[in-house]
Amino acid sequence: VGYGEGVSKDCCLGPDVECCPHLGGVQPPYNNKGRLVLKSGFPIYECNSRCSCAPDCGNRIVQRGSRVKTVIYKTPDKGWALKATEDIPKGTFVVEYVGEVITFDEAEQRGKK
Repeated sequence: VGYGEGVSKDCCLGPDVECCPHLGGVQPPYNNKGRLVLKSGFPIYECNSRCSCAPDCGNRIVQRGSRVKTVIYKTPDKGWALKATEDIPKGTFVVEYVGEVITFDEAEQRGKK
């Protein structure tokens, strides 16, 4: 299994590799195109400073951030939303939500500032 263009081809491969998925006793979560292949409900172990993988390791998808073009817009009746401006292949990382969950009224107030 490789991890696509521009990333280490040998990272996380082989029985003696000490990358995070192997240390966690699981298979790498991404395929050779960087798309998620785990079933829902299983944890994703990405490589980090605890393993010997390089920063360009293919098992650092979330750490590299979104590569999908998106826009935030206001809907007529549901509040604020996010949509992609391009087709997204199944399993592609879109965005990590790191905000807070707020009420509609709070969102409206913040939107006016």
